[in-house]
Amino acid sequence: MEKKLQTFSDLDWYGSRARAFFENGYGVSVVAREALGNILLRTSPLGSPLADIYADAKDTYELVILKGTEEEAKIIYDTPINETEGDILILDEEGVSEIMKRVQALPIEEI
Repeated sequence: MEKKLQTFSDLDWYGSRARAFFENGYGVSVVAREALGNILLRTSPLGSPLADIYADAKDTYELVILKGTEEEAKIIYDTPINETEGDILILDEEGVSEIMKRVQALPIEEI
């Protein structure tokens, strides 16, 4: 029987942030962009271009790829996914699920 890959619906959220780690030594960190926008609105001067970037952030997420374990992980930028998609991905729920599946399919790495 083929193993079920984790998707967006499997994420355990801690406020506006979730992380998931996979058997191959990789993981993902996902943050709700709306929460980032709210922080920027509270801390940035009015009219800040950064705050404007997050104005339409509802139902979108920022995802980075991790290497390591729950206890010790670092953001990495050198996977084939980064090469084609970029380093910080802005996605909807379906996009997060798709990238999570691709990360789980990466070759096993020694941690």
